[in-house]
Amino acid sequence: MDFASLISKEIAKKKGAVAPPPADEVDSSKAPAKGPELIHRGAIVQTKREQYLREQAQRDKERQEKAERARREREEEEARREEKRRAAEEVYREKKRKQKELEEAAAREEAERKKAKRARSSATPGAESARDTPENENDRFKTMTDAEIVAELRRFDEPIRLFNESDDSRLRRLRRIERKKGKTLGIEERLREVDMVLTERDIILEPRKVYLQLEKYLQFVLAEWEKTLKNMEDTPEQALLLLDETKEYLEPLFEHFRQRNLHDQIYQSFATLILYLQNQQYHEANDTYLKLSIGNAAWPIGVTAVGIHERSSRERITGHDNETKPGALGKTYVQVAHVMSDDETRKWLTAIKRMMTFIESHWPEI
Repeated sequence: MDFASLISKEIAKKKGAVAPPPADEVDSSKAPAKGPELIHRGAIVQTKREQYLREQAQRDKERQEKAERARREREEEEARREEKRRAAEEVYREKKRKQKELEEAAAREEAERKKAKRARSSATPGAESARDTPENENDRFKTMTDAEIVAELRRFDEPIRLFNESDDSRLRRLRRIERKKGKTLGIEERLREVDMVLTERDIILEPRKVYLQLEKYLQFVLAEWEKTLKNMEDTPEQALLLLDETKEYLEPLFEHFRQRNLHDQIYQSFATLILYLQNQQYHEANDTYLKLSIGNAAWPIGVTAVGIHERSSRERITGHDNETKPGALGKTYVQVAHVMSDDETRKWLTAIKRMMTFIESHWPEI
């Protein structure tokens, strides 16, 4: 055998050893595993974009629903306020006629009284005028005995004698008390007939009526405060003393109401404050109280005038420009600290703040 035949035989043997088996004889379980599937980056970006759009649409939907709920709540609140305003106007129209009738009746009675007084004066010249003079009135008091004077003072719940008070001073004090009590009784008759619900229109157009409404509302709050303390099981003594002190502080304010002589700024700010309290808008009421009590002028510390010339904008720190500028109700540009005006004003402003605290706790904001 030659060398070429041997080489051919060996090559044929090797080819038969490495030939792949037939397809039907191959075991699928022993097939080589495939490699990881390739994913294009564009597909990943597209998937993330679709997910972002879905989330953004969900957020937009929630935002729209929240805005819609807020809009509905605002509309409902405006509808409630409009209904309350219409109810107040209806009450105002209902009470205006009655108030007008009462004023006309009071005017007629006053005219009749003056007419009768003139008739008596013409019948007995000088007798009526002499009887109405303070000296003759004091003479009437001087005819009273000491026991009668003590009884009268006790009836008015007043001290029998003040420190270092003479008999004449006590008689003059009794006379002043009787006059004041007589005026108070007349005011109380009118207060029972007036409605204490304030409106913006009344504050601007009818201050005479608003003064009565302010006094009636404050007396109502004081009565409610006293009733609440009495209904408590264990009322602290300090709370009762605080209530009595508040009543005492408010007496000068009630006198201003009856004389209708509050400053324009104080009247408008105070009436707006009570309007906010009646509407349970306590945040606005506190802002109005701060403007009423301490004003909005700067309080300088140190020297404010170092020369002979008036500096520009000096009125902003001195409070000279303290007139009410044109604007919406309650938004006055008060530059005077009324709490520092005098001790009497400071006391009734303190009493009003105590009443605001009670009102806010007794009738919480809705």
